[in-house]
Amino acid sequence: DISAVSLSGEMPFQREKELLRNMAKLKYKIVYFSVEKFVNSSGLIALLEKMDEYRLIERLVIDEAHLISHWSDFRPEYRE
Repeated sequence: DISAVSLSGEMPFQREKELLRNMAKLKYKIVYFSVEKFVNSSGLIALLEKMDEYRLIERLVIDEAHLISHWSDFRPEYRE
């Protein structure tokens, strides 16, 4: 089995904190989050930076990366 989790903007704060704690404990092989969640969650950013520092992240895949080439107003978070 491959453990996976998704962090979304609609998620209650307490649930997000729980998932971030579990991420720190390396409980998930796959973590999906939107670009909006990435730029709006200081806890997620801090955790990913720490995990990267210890080389605990194998890959970071950006969903909908095709939108980056357009730089439109559709998803302004891509500019951040």
